[in-house]
Amino acid sequence: MTREEIKKAIENGDSVWVVTNEPEILDFKKINKRDIHLEDGQLEIDTYYGELSSDIYQFEEVFKTKSEAEHYFWHANVTRTEHLPFLTWEEFLKEGAFDFYSENHEWFTMYWNDVDGIVIESILSVGDKMTWDLTETNFYTAYDECVRLFKGEE
Repeated sequence: MTREEIKKAIENGDSVWVVTNEPEILDFKKINKRDIHLEDGQLEIDTYYGELSSDIYQFEEVFKTKSEAEHYFWHANVTRTEHLPFLTWEEFLKEGAFDFYSENHEWFTMYWNDVDGIVIESILSVGDKMTWDLTETNFYTAYDECVRLFKGEE
């Protein structure tokens, strides 16, 4: 919600939904207006649990409806974990290839063929490739290079 929307909800004694650990309702009718502060993109509510303390919510964590709050709770912090495909020498020979994205989001493929041996090349950069003879030792060397590219190491 915007500052103006939150301010209006406070003035009208409306309820809003906030998200910290989970969505919860915040009823402004039950809160003394002098305990509510809107500053620097935050809704701050003074609380008294033996001593003065504050509950603080960023404006982007305050919602008009439960549905909006739940949507934010379940979807705002979705993360993605990427993994480098793991193949053994035997699996690599059988599969023939695998693709991965580097730390810089460049798309690479590692494959083998009878002409070039083991090849790592950027899908988008034609002609930019590394090659090794097709041996088990070279497979592990090439895979180390894939790990380096995947991690974005120099």
